[in-house]
Amino acid sequence: MTLFDELERRNVRPKRYGEPVFVYLNASGRQPCKVIRALLERWFSRVPDFTRADLRARFRSSTDSQHQGAFFELYLHELLSRIGYDVEVHPDLRGTGNRPDYLAVNAEGPQFYVEATLALPSREEEAAGARAAQVYDAIDAMESPNFFLAIRVRGAPSTPPAGRKLADALSRWLRTKDPDALGEVLSVGGFDALPRFDWSHDGWDLSFFPVAKSPGLRGTPGVRPIGITMPEVEILESHKAIRAAVCNKATRYGPLDLPYVIAVNVIAEHVDTSDIMNALFGKEYVEIRRNADGSLDQSCGRKRDGAWFGPTGPRNTRVSAALIANNLAEWTIHQSPVLIHNPFAAKPLPIKLWPLPQLVPDERRERLVDRSGVDVADLLDLPRPWPPVD
Repeated sequence: MTLFDELERRNVRPKRYGEPVFVYLNASGRQPCKVIRALLERWFSRVPDFTRADLRARFRSSTDSQHQGAFFELYLHELLSRIGYDVEVHPDLRGTGNRPDYLAVNAEGPQFYVEATLALPSREEEAAGARAAQVYDAIDAMESPNFFLAIRVRGAPSTPPAGRKLADALSRWLRTKDPDALGEVLSVGGFDALPRFDWSHDGWDLSFFPVAKSPGLRGTPGVRPIGITMPEVEILESHKAIRAAVCNKATRYGPLDLPYVIAVNVIAEHVDTSDIMNALFGKEYVEIRRNADGSLDQSCGRKRDGAWFGPTGPRNTRVSAALIANNLAEWTIHQSPVLIHNPFAAKPLPIKLWPLPQLVPDERRERLVDRSGVDVADLLDLPRPWPPVD
């Protein structure tokens, strides 16, 4: 049993925006995809036989969230094995029929449970992303012999846009432009000095800037027009999805006899330490007070709305730590997830059990501090560079 099909692969085009990840990986003849497929097949061969059929079916799904969930489980199984653990899949628990994904066992015996989950965009965000992908694919399918397009993006589409009609209008507009003249304009004044094509649809505003191709590339068939998308800065609330992912798994298995780690792959473009801390300990706020003399005082704090600290104080103390990855996918496995220890855990996870980067409690300073770790790319024995190049 293998993850991928045995095919003659001649397709060397880039992945389309709206194309499912597995569909592309399975069919692509590009060298990076070949290397990725070989690596994942090795990982899959080390998964116990009894769980392969289910994992394979979800991995091969054309629904990206199903594929991402299965890929994350496969990644965690390999990661734990490379650390040196024997990995028991779906271990039995006393008092419940539910089973966590993994039990990590070493020479001293069982050490901790691991549950994998995704922090996904909302249904509305996911639908808007799919609508936008259809438009980008329509633009990439058009002929643009002389120009790449830089796209400034604001908002998201609430209803399906007419992507082909937009592509036709853009194509006509680009044919009126001189690439040599606009190459000079860009070099002197940047994007804002270029002519632009503005287009709006139901809450989604796009501005297109023509970037002249080099003379040697002009007229070359099969080169996608979209060069870069530039979303405007917006308020992102990835912490809500992370908090929900942790809370949804926190009490699933009842009281446990060992430390319990929830591994979360955050499917979002921009996630940083602030988002993670907001999710786990409560959203940070700044309060400004005006004194009687007119002066201002400023103080910082956190709302009591975190997965680990709520209205009455510490909660979900069965969770020992959260292992957070950002957009972990086949192309980004060289980027290490970070383990954040729960300072309120009923069963703390010993720091020595995790060799990768961690945030660990420092009781003296009453904060979490960075603890460096081994390079995950070395641990997984990945070829350099990763992702592979054509």
